[in-house]
Formats: sequence, C-alpha cells, structure tokens
Amino acid sequence: MKILVHKFQGGARVGERLPLASGWGGFGLDPYISAWSVARRSKLTPSSRENALYDLIALRLWATIVSIPLDDRVLYGETLDAAEVCDLVYHLHLRVDDLRILASERVVANAMFYDSCQRISTQAFLRRTSTAWDYIDFLGRFGNRILRKTGSADKGLLELRRTRLAPPTRRAGRLTYPLNSIAKELLGRRPKARRSRLSTYATAELEAFALALSDVDRAAIWPTNAARALRNEIILRIFVETGLRSGELRQIKIEDLRARDRKIELPRRHNDPESRGRREANLKTFDGTVPVIEDTWTLLMEWLDAHEEISETIPNESPFLFINLDRNPHHRGQQMSATAVDGIVKDFCRHAGLPALSPHPLRHLRARRLVDLLRERNLSHEQARKAITYLMRWSDDSEMLAHYLGDHADAGAERAMEDIHSSRGFSNPKEGET
Repeated sequence: MKILVHKFQGGARVGERLPLASGWGGFGLDPYISAWSVARRSKLTPSSRENALYDLIALRLWATIVSIPLDDRVLYGETLDAAEVCDLVYHLHLRVDDLRILASERVVANAMFYDSCQRISTQAFLRRTSTAWDYIDFLGRFGNRILRKTGSADKGLLELRRTRLAPPTRRAGRLTYPLNSIAKELLGRRPKARRSRLSTYATAELEAFALALSDVDRAAIWPTNAARALRNEIILRIFVETGLRSGELRQIKIEDLRARDRKIELPRRHNDPESRGRREANLKTFDGTVPVIEDTWTLLMEWLDAHEEISETIPNESPFLFINLDRNPHHRGQQMSATAVDGIVKDFCRHAGLPALSPHPLRHLRARRLVDLLRERNLSHEQARKAITYLMRWSDDSEMLAHYLGDHADAGAERAMEDIHSSRGFSNPKEGET
C-alpha cells in the first residue's frame, strides 16, 4: 500500500491535493480505502486525510501479520473477535517500520523482537485507533448491502455484524457505545487521555455575547476603577474580533502594536524571560498578525495612556500590553494570569445574563463567522483551508476546519460504494427490500 497525492491542474479545485491509496502491489487504487478517504472524509484538509491514510497502513500491516483478509472478511459477513481486537490494539502501539518487519516474515513470533520495538506517542495511538474503527465501520455498513445480493445473508450472522459494527448513539448530549461493539472494545483498551474542560456552546449563545458587547456599559460592570473597566472591554473586544487564544492575548507586548495598519503582531517568542509562563514558545503555531477595527484601536490608544501612568507607579515597567491592576504591589503592573482573564469574561456574562463562558468559545465564534464568510465567497476547499488556517493560526495538519465544515459525508460515501459495487456486478436493493 502506497499513498499517492493527486494535484488538480485546472478547474475550481486547481492546486488542491487529493491523497489516495494504491493497492499492495502498487498498481491501481485500493477501491475501499480510496472511497473511504474521498467520500467519508471529504471535508477534511488534504493533510489530515493523508495522515489518516498513513494510519490505515498500520491496520493493513496488522492484517498481514495475523493473516486476516480484512476487507473480504468484514465485507462478506465476518468480523473481528475480542481476542483479535486486543491483538490489533497491541500492534497499533508499534511503529510502522517495526510492523513492516513483522509483516515481511523476517521474524516469526519472536518475543525478543517485540521487546525491542518502539512505541508511538499516545496522541498518535488514539488517532490510529479512531481511524481503524472508522474504516472497519465503513466496510461493515456497506458490506451488509453486498450480503443481500450474494445469497449469503444469514440472519444470525447479520445480527452479529450489526452489533459488532454498531456506531455510537447520542443520548442526552453524550455518545454511548453499544456493548460488544468493536468501537467499545477499542475505546476500552486505549490509554486515558486528559478530558477537555471546555463545554460546547450553541452559536446563538456566542452571538448573544457579541451582541451584548456591542452595547456594553463598562462602568456599570466594573464601576470602581475606570482603567480596569477600559482594559477589560478591550480584552473582550479583541477576543470576539480576532479569535485570539487567552495565552496569546496575555503575551502581547506594547512593541507588537502596528499603528500604521491597526494590527497586532504575534511573534513566536521562545523562552521569553519576561513571561510568567513556562519556558517555551508563547504561540501554539507560527507567527501571525490580527487586524483590529478602528473603534477598538481607539480604545487601545486610550489604554496606552493609562498604561503609562500606571507604569510610573511601579518599580519595573512591564513590556506587556495588558497588565494586572491589583492593589498588591507584588502583582500590580505584572503580566495578567489566565484566571484573571477568565474572570473578566465571566463578569461580563453575569452582567449580561448569559451562560458563563471562558475565552476559548469566543475563538469558536470567530472561526464560525470566518467559515460563513468563506462560503459566501464560494472559494474552493483548498483556498478556504489556506485562508482560515492562516487567520486562525492553526497548524498545516490541523483538523479543525473539518470540525466547522462537518467531517463525515455519509451520503457521498454511499454513492462511492454504490459505484464500486455496480462495477463488480452487484446492484442496489430496491426500496423496501431488506
């Protein structure tokens, strides 16, 4: 199996990369993996789809190691038993290079070789297990259609396959995985990842936040200190307008302001000795700039005057744009903490009668607005990916765009598999047939 990258030379998708998978012999495309990649994951960025295809190499190598014809087995009526799932999960921990050696039969059940194998990171392993489950589920769903036309549709076998390949269901806002399903077993055997503390908020709630901010009376929310009220309003405006992460906002320095075009530079500083944070890069990804509207920039200039007056009352002038205004002399004038910034957002939500938010959901609001704008411009998927990846400062292999566009295109997957089945001599069941 090889990964091929086709690049469109003309039309609306010119320049876009389309990753595909070849067969083991390197001749022609693998029909099932290609259909899964093109249709099931059509909304992912090319880099994310390419990573998913590389993850499937580990699944294919495992099938070779244990002598299981995976596609035929799942498509035509069988599935993996519990012992095989356990063995699969064990092998998904290993590096692809070691799996290739095992698949080449240069080592046979050599315990010493397994002991010398290197393990991949937990994050990579979680991605591999998720990809393996999704592909097996994809085969099982459309394999049932083949069974109806081959005369091998045993009711007991179909029920077993239905249980083993059952996708999760959503109950009370949470995903529930059926017992005895492959998904349940894969998830049960993977290491525990740290659970996100972020909640999911409806777009309407985030838009209500932005609407309330457009008519804010900062003196009514923070009446005791005019400078603090001004600083807090600017922070809220920047979150909504730019989608900055809380850490990025707290790392902005006065020298990063670009008055000539009302922009804020975001340089990637490593081991900044003036930062209170850990000794690492202050940005998650790469250098960038974010524009600020004229009204917010005017407020920023007012804040700079207040910042200068405050700096005259502290021993060491702070280089950071947003500083602590606490009365405690050890804290006053220093870089703001994440807790302090969170408190500003929660204070505003409380005053506006909105659900308590943290700064990060406001980043999602910015991303959703950008996606709506890109759709209005009718850009190609690759053009949209480049634009929003730069504006939101995501990494090139980020899967966040798929989150906002919608990941799985099941209707497209069904059409792709129907074409494959038709080319193999199978016809689709008529309406009402089971």
